[in-house]
Amino acid sequence: MSSHIPSYYKQERAPVSALIPKGNHSVLDIGCAAGFFGKTLKNNNQAKIVYGIEGFKAAACEASNHVDLVEHADLNSLSFEELDIKWKGKRFNYIILSDVLEHLVNPWAVLSSCTKLLAVDGKVIISVPNVRHWSVIAPLIFNGKWEYTESGIMDKTHLRFFTKVTALELIHSSHLNLISISYLMGKKSKLLSNLTANITQEFLATQFLIQAELKR
Repeated sequence: MSSHIPSYYKQERAPVSALIPKGNHSVLDIGCAAGFFGKTLKNNNQAKIVYGIEGFKAAACEASNHVDLVEHADLNSLSFEELDIKWKGKRFNYIILSDVLEHLVNPWAVLSSCTKLLAVDGKVIISVPNVRHWSVIAPLIFNGKWEYTESGIMDKTHLRFFTKVTALELIHSSHLNLISISYLMGKKSKLLSNLTANITQEFLATQFLIQAELKR
């Protein structure tokens, strides 16, 4: 089954896992893909229990081989209230939404709803593409083009687009407090950012990686 699943669904998401310390954590991976991220967390003793939610059925089936429980569901229609009842009030130390929110009709509602499954001292980790990246801005300004691609920032399946400002607005509107935000970029872009005293980092970052917690 795994061989028929695109490689995109098999990522281990190293930048995300780097934010989770070792421990007997419970993790909810929303958009868990084929479960390789959850498997890595368990193998590295960063999580004792990993639940996943995945919309692509083949990936969800594969993920069930790697994590403790997988819910095959469309996030655009999933009720977290019903899921809370089904999971008997299970609470998670970490809720992960990596490369997920940009694919949703209403990411604001989904993020706000899923935090009900977060433990009191839990954390939410989110990654979203940066639409302010130079590769999007340059064609728009100089050629008047806003073109979709098969993957990346302008992936044709993306329904929502975020800059740093609007990503932070998403966090605050979901009653979360920001812990940290980092800029994900390649080695050459990091070098250029450093040479410009990080003035250009918002135009060089392909993604924002955000960590947040419930408002006290």
